[in-house]
Amino acid sequence: PLVEVVRRAGSLPHLVVLDTAVASARRWQFDRTGDVWAAFLKLERIAADWASGTLRGSFTDAARGAGLDWAGGIGDTAAQKYAADYLREFEGRQIMLGPHLRRSGRQLLRVYCYLDQERRRVVIGHVGGHLGDRTA
Repeated sequence: PLVEVVRRAGSLPHLVVLDTAVASARRWQFDRTGDVWAAFLKLERIAADWASGTLRGSFTDAARGAGLDWAGGIGDTAAQKYAADYLREFEGRQIMLGPHLRRSGRQLLRVYCYLDQERRRVVIGHVGGHLGDRTA
């Protein structure tokens, strides 16, 4: 199941999986879990390059170059009108999820993240459906 793939992603050194991501994945039906694992492995490689200072260009460019359907952030409407949907607790502080992986088609999936600039890690805060925006 999807929740097991999300839990396993937490063992990757440059990905942090919040409990909220595990909980949302538990509630979401998504059959192509191999695709999700492959995306997590690509994210791990990009985050490793970011952490080591060898990432060329932006994180968004690297994610898209690796074949991920990656959005570098959320829109203004989502950030203003639905901000509470994107807030998570991380290391004793509030963070706002923004960058995200998108999977469309028969089964929709979103993996919303926070890029931890200090420690150069990808924090995964939600795995499941759309969070609030102008379309959801």
